[in-house]
Amino acid sequence: MKDVDKINITKAADFDFHLPEGLIAKKPAEKRDSARLLVLSRKGEIEHRIFNSLPEYLNEGDLLLLNNTKVFPARLTGIKPTGGRVEFLIVREIGVDKWGILCRKKYRGKLSIAEGFSAEIEDGAASFSYHGDFMENVWRCGEMPLPPYIKRKPEAGDREWYQTVYSKKEGSIAAPTAGLHFTEELIDRIKDKGAQVRYLTLHVGPGTFKLIAAENLNEHPMDAEYFEIEKELVDEIKRTKASGRRVFSVG
Repeated sequence: MKDVDKINITKAADFDFHLPEGLIAKKPAEKRDSARLLVLSRKGEIEHRIFNSLPEYLNEGDLLLLNNTKVFPARLTGIKPTGGRVEFLIVREIGVDKWGILCRKKYRGKLSIAEGFSAEIEDGAASFSYHGDFMENVWRCGEMPLPPYIKRKPEAGDREWYQTVYSKKEGSIAAPTAGLHFTEELIDRIKDKGAQVRYLTLHVGPGTFKLIAAENLNEHPMDAEYFEIEKELVDEIKRTKASGRRVFSVG
């Protein structure tokens, strides 16, 4: 196999592979860190491990970056005046009480979501009317936006399952999935190895649901996503790399 540093993949077809339906989990593993871990070395060697073996691959002085974004239940269901149901996803605040949305059905008009909570849908946006705090209404009425390959109805446990143990800053409409496998115990073991664990924020946006239509990946239009990173952390990343130590970025 070629040296990993020299591999240049630009075609979407290069990522095609067969995934048996039976291997798609409908729910997360009971123990977060019991999922499978694929390790690819710089020399192209492949290992099949369990995620809780991750600390074995970190050394003293390495830097592990985790995304502390928090997913909110962005999937809402409203009732039309005629009684029909419309499901939509609120993805980005674009004005006062106004959000950009994703909706499979073309609809324009008023929707009743719950008592004291309604929306007016028009041109890919929803203008909300409500009592109290907007996000409190969303948490009261919304469902977690499961990945499209999860073919089941949302459950109450999804609010915990599709949240990292270190989630803090609300703003994502989908989970930073690699981070779901970390436990507090696993993070402590990584720290015990002498690695540094730091946090930044990147809110996962609607681009995560966007299909790649371009044959050449360089032509795929990427959606912008909001992020926060402290200057001190930027400087620490630079120092770590300059000293020859490694930076691990967790998606």
